[in-house]
Amino acid sequence: RPFHDNESTPLGDVAVSFQVGGGRARFADLFGRSAAIGLNGFGEIDLASGVIDAVPRWTLLAVAPADQPQLGSLRGVTVPMRATGPAGRVDWLLDANLPAPPARR
Repeated sequence: RPFHDNESTPLGDVAVSFQVGGGRARFADLFGRSAAIGLNGFGEIDLASGVIDAVPRWTLLAVAPADQPQLGSLRGVTVPMRATGPAGRVDWLLDANLPAPPARR
């Protein structure tokens, strides 16, 4: 869905390394974690335009709140997404047909 200025997802730890060449920064080892979610993925950033094309996968880690116990069944579910657009205004798309992350070297 399109970018929304008033929404955010805090992550306590984020790590990624880049291979830079041809005006692009590519990554295959994106990792992030908070109390509620885990994140991993791959993608690239066009350094000239600042446009991101990434495939982050979000995993629900937290136990559901007492007033919404049905959410507990989602613990451990990984959601494949595609994140595209200019840095700072990325659009998020749910896509179950995305490829697996590339093998690490």
